[in-house]
Amino acid sequence: YNRHLEDSFYELSQLNIEVNEPNKAFLFGINYVIVSDDQDYRDELDQMFDVKYQSEEQIELEAQLFVVQILFQYLFSQGRLKDAKNYVLHQPQEVQDHRVVRNLLAMCYLYLGEYDTAKALYEALLQEDSTDIYA
Repeated sequence: YNRHLEDSFYELSQLNIEVNEPNKAFLFGINYVIVSDDQDYRDELDQMFDVKYQSEEQIELEAQLFVVQILFQYLFSQGRLKDAKNYVLHQPQEVQDHRVVRNLLAMCYLYLGEYDTAKALYEALLQEDSTDIYA
């Protein structure tokens, strides 16, 4: 499983380099490094994109959130709501706890007819930020 994941992230990184999508190439590349621990590729990414950042953990979280959103949106758009929900629920807790991901999950629960769970998530999101137009 991890080998397929590694290969997929690597190929998506390379593809986005070819089509001149540097942000996507970098973020998919970071996900490849997370699952493969390929520090040579990480160094290559840093040199290729001349990225400056404060925190390694923050850039990894941003990369993971990017991929979760893309895959969730794909599954959701294909009507694979249970797969989308399960995908999110199998992410690291730090990713699941992020507002953006909780919003996606709440929407998924709503469409699955799990209204009490959706309501609880939306209420928690609104309590944290009453100006959140997505909650």
